[in-house]
Amino acid sequence: MTVMIMSALSSVLLSRLSFGALFFPIPVLLASYRIEKTRTAVALQAATYCVILVWDIVPLIPYFNSQSAAVLVISLMFKLMTCVMAAVFTSLRDYTRSMLRKMVISAIPVMVMGAAFVIWFTSDRAQASVDLLVKTYEAVVPADLIGLSANDFARVIVTVVRYGILVMGMICGGIPIMFSEVSANRLNSEWQEEFAMMKMPADYVWIFIGFWGLFFLSALAKLPAAVGAVSFNLAMAMSMHYMLNGLSVLLALIRNRVPAFSAGTLFYMFFFASLIVGLDLVVWGVLAITGVLETWIRFR
Repeated sequence: MTVMIMSALSSVLLSRLSFGALFFPIPVLLASYRIEKTRTAVALQAATYCVILVWDIVPLIPYFNSQSAAVLVISLMFKLMTCVMAAVFTSLRDYTRSMLRKMVISAIPVMVMGAAFVIWFTSDRAQASVDLLVKTYEAVVPADLIGLSANDFARVIVTVVRYGILVMGMICGGIPIMFSEVSANRLNSEWQEEFAMMKMPADYVWIFIGFWGLFFLSALAKLPAAVGAVSFNLAMAMSMHYMLNGLSVLLALIRNRVPAFSAGTLFYMFFFASLIVGLDLVVWGVLAITGVLETWIRFR
């Protein structure tokens, strides 16, 4: 009980800090490994996440109206996606041992949430909210930032939200899960071997190709904006799964030469490398392409 209370308090406190917004699920995720019953572990996370979300929502209630919806929803969307993904991931531990399978399944509700938001965000109903969002960013962004006017920069932010909210949500949810998994299993040799042998289902690649094809078709055929935005978000989300697959391939190749090399060491190396602007795209791209190519090429 003490562990549960302390982990919940730690997560709540981390959620209040700007640098802790990405890591707040880690304490309750780590505590979940010490809880035998999955229901109890999920209940601990659900209660903790509810406190965190309510703490965020209550101060915003006086400002909520139809026009301010976009600004308020975006401010909560990433944290909500993180909470949902972490809780679902934990709930699957009795269903499968495969981390990749749990990551794919736990991402499904996040993908649905993100797609629904993008459809609304690109509709005419959201135009007033989008305009308010642009004005909000204009008010807080310095003029002529990086050679752009405040209005132009604000519209760039809106475009990033439209085409990147799902993948950013999955990153926010996936990183604390990865940190907790590699930390909890750092001495578990069986888990390390399982991680090194993870593989996406072969048929999954056609869904991946289909979403990318739909995105490029929407650009060429000038289909409704919602089609391009949703397909791009879903394609990028599935690319995240293949990145994890690529990380698994790389770990297997390294462990063939250095058996003691761990998934945690490799994850930390790529995590800190991805913090370098420019290098992050190379890292993510190489991992995702490696994961996709393993559908047809046997790397291990």
